Amino acid sequence: MRLIRVFVSSPSDVAEERRVLDEVVERINRTDVRAQDVRLELWKWEDDVVPQIGPRPQDVVDAQTPADYDVYLGMLACRFGTPTGRYGSGTEKEFRDALRRWGKTGKPWILFYFKTAKVALDEIDLDQYAQVRKFREEVQTRGLYATYEQVRGTAEAFFEQVDTHLRKIIAALVPRQPAGEVPGPTAETAPVPDAYRAWLARECSGVELLGLQDQQGRAVQLYQVYVPLTITDGTDGPQPGRTTGKAEALAALQRTGREAERKPELLMGQLAETSLYVEGGAGAGKSTFCRWVAHGVNAGQWPAREPAAPEGYRETFPEPLREHLPLLIRLRDFWIALPATPGGRGLSRSGLEDALHRWLDEKQPGQLSWACVSGHLQRGRVLIMLDGFDEVPIRVGPDDSAYHPRQMLLEGLADAVPHWTGQGNRVLVTSRPYGLNAVEARRLGLRSVTIADLDAPLQGLLVGRWFDALSPDAEQGAERAAEMRAHLAERAEVSPLVSSPMLLTALCVIFNQGKRLPRDKHELYDRILDNVLHNRYLDEQQEIPLVRNRLSVVAYGMHTGVGLDEDRETPQAEATTAEIERMIQRYRDQSPATEPGFRGAVQACDDLLTRSGVLLPRPGKRAGFHHFTFQDFLAAQLILERESDLAAFFRRRAVRQEWRSALSFVFTSLMSRNTLPDKGIRLLESLIEPLTLDALPLAVVVADCLEILAGRGVGLQARHVEQFRQLCLDAIERESPIEPRVELGLALGRMGDPRIAEDLREHTDPRAWVQVPAGTYTVGGGEAGYAIKPLKKQKFKVMQPFLISRYPVTNSQFRRFVQDGGYEQRECWSEEGWQWHEQGNVSEPEYRRETKWNGANQPVVGISFWEAEAFAHWAGGRLPSELEWEAAARGPQALVYPWGNDGQDGICNTDELKLQKTTPVGLFPRSRSKALGLEDLAGNVWEWCADAVEVKYPGQSYVGRVVRGGCWSDPSVYARSDYRDGNHPDDRYRDMGFRVVSAFSPGLA
Repeated sequence: MRLIRVFVSSPSDVAEERRVLDEVVERINRTDVRAQDVRLELWKWEDDVVPQIGPRPQDVVDAQTPADYDVYLGMLACRFGTPTGRYGSGTEKEFRDALRRWGKTGKPWILFYFKTAKVALDEIDLDQYAQVRKFREEVQTRGLYATYEQVRGTAEAFFEQVDTHLRKIIAALVPRQPAGEVPGPTAETAPVPDAYRAWLARECSGVELLGLQDQQGRAVQLYQVYVPLTITDGTDGPQPGRTTGKAEALAALQRTGREAERKPELLMGQLAETSLYVEGGAGAGKSTFCRWVAHGVNAGQWPAREPAAPEGYRETFPEPLREHLPLLIRLRDFWIALPATPGGRGLSRSGLEDALHRWLDEKQPGQLSWACVSGHLQRGRVLIMLDGFDEVPIRVGPDDSAYHPRQMLLEGLADAVPHWTGQGNRVLVTSRPYGLNAVEARRLGLRSVTIADLDAPLQGLLVGRWFDALSPDAEQGAERAAEMRAHLAERAEVSPLVSSPMLLTALCVIFNQGKRLPRDKHELYDRILDNVLHNRYLDEQQEIPLVRNRLSVVAYGMHTGVGLDEDRETPQAEATTAEIERMIQRYRDQSPATEPGFRGAVQACDDLLTRSGVLLPRPGKRAGFHHFTFQDFLAAQLILERESDLAAFFRRRAVRQEWRSALSFVFTSLMSRNTLPDKGIRLLESLIEPLTLDALPLAVVVADCLEILAGRGVGLQARHVEQFRQLCLDAIERESPIEPRVELGLALGRMGDPRIAEDLREHTDPRAWVQVPAGTYTVGGGEAGYAIKPLKKQKFKVMQPFLISRYPVTNSQFRRFVQDGGYEQRECWSEEGWQWHEQGNVSEPEYRRETKWNGANQPVVGISFWEAEAFAHWAGGRLPSELEWEAAARGPQALVYPWGNDGQDGICNTDELKLQKTTPVGLFPRSRSKALGLEDLAGNVWEWCADAVEVKYPGQSYVGRVVRGGCWSDPSVYARSDYRDGNHPDDRYRDMGFRVVSAFSPGLA
């Protein structure tokens, strides 16, 4: 048995944490590692040191400390500990001993946790606390550490983090059995039936055109149109064998040069490395990815595809999965196999495997049996894909017999996944974001990633592949794809649709039929539904209104429980055929005039399932919509008909994120059904009037509706706009929870953000500029990026006050430059900059057309140094020198961060927040510079400075430009005001922005 020793190091004020470590280790030993013949063992002085009188206590501990421990685990809260003579405490000595040993041998794995909960100053020893803070700053320079506020109960709590980190360390330290050494099938391991492989190939190879039909009747295959998916990293804490943010990019640069930083992170590449929990919004491609993986692993190869993917987006076959049995389980079908125990919430691994046993033996897909799957599981040769966690009901049944399938499945997976992966199996779980919260997702013990929106190269690839598949020949396909791209470029209002693979697919098919794009999501779904039903009921067109209405009845019932004598808080993604019949019959009884020619609920249900192409039969006499967003859309139609008080309905339903899409459809449908926008306006005004920060989820829904209204060129009365604008400002100033704060910040930008001056050429506007006083500032002395030298600590004298822009330049401000022809004004550009401009034929920022980055009050990104320099000249200014930038950030007190000397969790947009995007400027009031009130000097985007710097990597070097301030994708250590890095001036990354120094004399109105 392999023994992994964990040495625990801390002073006395984290006694509770030391106690829960025993529970963590016992839990891991009970689940994760038995199959790997591995055991974790803690070494703690209170349990393992034999008392001895005479020597100093630390000497006694040192003498008995094992020399070969594998993991060092340190903890500090408010006490640093008792001095040992040479060191400030025993914890410090033990840490430095571990660090020296790691430097020589690469062992142990060093973990350190700092408690960050707020404490009253009169309850702590301030000298001890100061030592802790100083030590934390040093540890920060040596790598990544973890923080926590409470011992257990949240995703960021100590218990949950340590549990996750130790599991991942085990996976990193204990190698799996190589694929070539796994024995072949035995008497206990039945071979995979050929019938199953054939069934899986059929099941996963085709593509349904959302019910639409290709004009030539061709069957489109998945391999023809599939495009790779990329991810944003949602992990917390250190990853075994991985670095984070800028550190990861720099490690890649050592291997491949600076172009490696441009390389997207493919979801397939992550699955090849490890098991995953994958989040993605509606239509993001989760289920398609599962089908593509299952098809490829089943066949042992990817088919060749045209047009080819761009460089950096080309998937390679996941070799570690080559010998695995792909098992694709749609959780909307599977959950019914869970035990329906009244009050049931818990489930063990054996209980989950029993459910799999029952389900497989009942369904027998392609003659696959549990005996076959179980044998391959034991050999570590199954790829288990559990698709659609969000489609598992939260609660099923009346009060006296209700049980909780989603919680049961979570408990079963939390127990089973460590065992399965410990044997060498690979697990993939997918969900919409609300399927699991952060704490629940962490319990799975899987790496957590989020599917990114389709970026411009992938959008172009998807359009190209679809038209290649839909056209008679490649030439005509390329022509149609070019026409489609041109239409998309001209139709800014549909840009929110094109980042979704599902919606972009629908746009391609509809454009191929009529070359007219819908104006918004409601019209898109409406046209899809019309096309589907028209094709399905060619000889019975008079039936289409009835069919649409019945589909809406079913969707409404599945959302609310109406017709089933239930009052559901959240929608369900499936219903039994008996439930569908009940909903239809109940609606018929209540509204007989709407159903002329009604022939019975059973026949109506059968017609929907066999002909509609939208409501599809599923195993076990169940059914569900083609995609959950169709259920949202259709439910919205009946909500408008049946709900007399829409404002009350919105207030009740908005509290659950699962309702956000449906409520958006309700409002869009309300606007579409009425020639005049009065009803929509009155609804919004009635929601805004009493709205407060206590109803943030409703405020986010109102923001969605305002965006829909603006897209139709309609506005509210000025007083209601101002009321909602003030609510958004209050959410920012009071630092409301970050996710709704981001949404409301973006809404503020759409309405017009009063904090931001639209034109930086106005040099007397105090919203735009902040004065940096003359004086002497301490600068330098901090860390630097891997490839550049740090700046020596020095005094920097500002002889004359200067003005610097309050915020990084925003998209709305940069848009003025574009509209004014700034890209063509030669006088704005330096010689080198103009040469770059001409060579690249650049006319706008790299990501101007991607909605994730182009909010009016988000910082402009995808800007090279040359573009930033040209804008600054156009605005009557220049880029700051890095010493000016640092003086403005640190102020006269030479602070470590703009706000003070202590790092604080969640204070700015860095990787720790896991937002994976830029945020509206000024969204973090606590991070404002203490001395001057400047915003976003820490996090959000790196900022170009005027200074040239030599950037040296192994085998190459170039003259770059200094960047400062850190960003959304890098750890907070890079957001220190004294940290410097360098990028190539041509680089146009998503994390690069800038601010401007005015060339005019100070003086603000």
